[in-house]
Amino acid sequence: MTAHEETPDRHELRPVVQNDLEAVLCWFPDITQQLEGIRWTWDGRFACVVGVTTVQELVEVDGYLSRQLSFRFDSQSRHVNPMQLAYIVRFGGVRSGQRGYTDPEAAGPQRFALIWPWTDGVHVSIRLAVA
Repeated sequence: MTAHEETPDRHELRPVVQNDLEAVLCWFPDITQQLEGIRWTWDGRFACVVGVTTVQELVEVDGYLSRQLSFRFDSQSRHVNPMQLAYIVRFGGVRSGQRGYTDPEAAGPQRFALIWPWTDGVHVSIRLAVA
């Protein structure tokens, strides 16, 4: 993904819901029931919710996220609007092997989910945020 000239400064986009694990999870209906094996915690570094699962469970995670967030993107995506791109950049961008999901472009808050495989080839981080 490349930066777009109209992309807001990465520091302009702050999460709508900060430092509140339960408030962010409320934006993702039934996530704790649908993805039971994941323990969700707060990640202060990125101001988001994070959970860890395994590569074997990724199909279930992808299924849930696809039902919740209709726009999927990866490092090759070119149809990301400037506001979405700015938020993605805030998380360090999307590298090869990583992917994310978001709501279609909207006037209000947008939900984001980012999937980051670990270098061990076994674990995967899932980050959830509302911006």
